[in-house]
Amino acid sequence: MTEPRPFLLSVVGWLTVVVGVLTVIGGVLALIFHNDILDNTADYSGDAVTAFGIGGIIVGLIYWMVGRGMLNLNGFALGLGVLVSGLAVAGNLSILLSNDTNYTGVWTSLVLNGLVLIACLSGFSARSRARGVS
Repeated sequence: MTEPRPFLLSVVGWLTVVVGVLTVIGGVLALIFHNDILDNTADYSGDAVTAFGIGGIIVGLIYWMVGRGMLNLNGFALGLGVLVSGLAVAGNLSILLSNDTNYTGVWTSLVLNGLVLIACLSGFSARSRARGVS
């Protein structure tokens, strides 16, 4: 019998899948309502709105694939999660250490990316145990 997936990895994996789906939906909506966005704001050009839409679809698909891979204990997805969240933690720490200002968003990102990092590392451990590797 295989060992169950760690609880934290299950939660983070499902959240990553949901975020991916919502990001794809946001990208599609940006492309559908392209003209409405341009009519209601002077901050973005038409090319920028198109780029946000296409970028949202691509990033959302990546999130979705990584989340599914995390749920299946896929080594590539876990490695990608460790890489991206590790870089995000390092970036957040550098922002916090270089400024005197207290950024709530940076602290939030630091905590969430730390959880993703821990979850992915626990996924590698569970994957090793499932394969019988010590």
